[in-house]
Amino acid sequence: MLPSSYASLPMGEFKSAIVAKDESVKDEFRIYMSPYTELHEDICEMFHLRDTRLENLVRVEFSPLSMDRAHLIDEYTFKIDADRTPSWFIAEIQEKVSTRLRDYVKSTIVTEKVVMLGGGQYIIAPGATIDSIISGTIINAMCGGTVYNMFDGSIDEIFGGIVHKIHQGVVKTMRGGVVGYTCQGSIIGTIYGGTITTLGGGTVSEIFDGATIEKMFNSIILVMYGGTINTIDEDCVVRNLVGGTIGKISGNLIVRRVHKNFRGYLGSIERDATIVDDFRKKNSKNIPSTTSDSLEDFYV
Repeated sequence: MLPSSYASLPMGEFKSAIVAKDESVKDEFRIYMSPYTELHEDICEMFHLRDTRLENLVRVEFSPLSMDRAHLIDEYTFKIDADRTPSWFIAEIQEKVSTRLRDYVKSTIVTEKVVMLGGGQYIIAPGATIDSIISGTIINAMCGGTVYNMFDGSIDEIFGGIVHKIHQGVVKTMRGGVVGYTCQGSIIGTIYGGTITTLGGGTVSEIFDGATIEKMFNSIILVMYGGTINTIDEDCVVRNLVGGTIGKISGNLIVRRVHKNFRGYLGSIERDATIVDDFRKKNSKNIPSTTSDSLEDFYV
């Protein structure tokens, strides 16, 4: 079962790190971070860092104004994520840490043509071109650019640009841009905006107003709150229909539940379309409101 929204999962600020006091090294500190998490707690667990009095560890972040501008390194700011700063973490050390984090983040920003991204974390800038993304790759933000093939890995947020084909992998949040084609191995979390030209397989967790799917077949949508599906061709399932527009149904479609306050439009039906439970026609006291959390029990 997918979570009701990938956006609801706990996330720290990009880019998070732990600075540990260590007098055995030249600068008397070490920086710990991981491409796989931005949670300080997770970083401590990964590197077995223990400091119950919080005297030797400092939580820090080097973050952009917003993730849709994550490719603009000059807009990043350094901050200490703690109520109290240890006495050893003086301004000189803070400056060194900030510089190292800046250098690291800058190295993750893809601005030109790349044949393959495999492993590690990246920011895709407008103008960048990536032929393929493979297993172990995390794209924290796609601010623009072009990806031709996503064979595996994950994209946290798409703000712009084009992903031509997703063979397999996860897109957690789509806020803009274009996805050309998805295959059976793809998982898309929440779509707030942008366009999927062909949803040709896989699962979408949630769709909201501002999202467009031009054509859909052999796919599952867990909850449709809004947005538009222009054409449904073959063997599709919409498990919970709350709102939005479905223009043309020319293939088999199963709608598991239609919300009693459904606000939207179902267009022409040329072939089989089955609605299992239509709560618009029932007086049920157990219909949830149109919020993600209250629909969690409907993920079956």
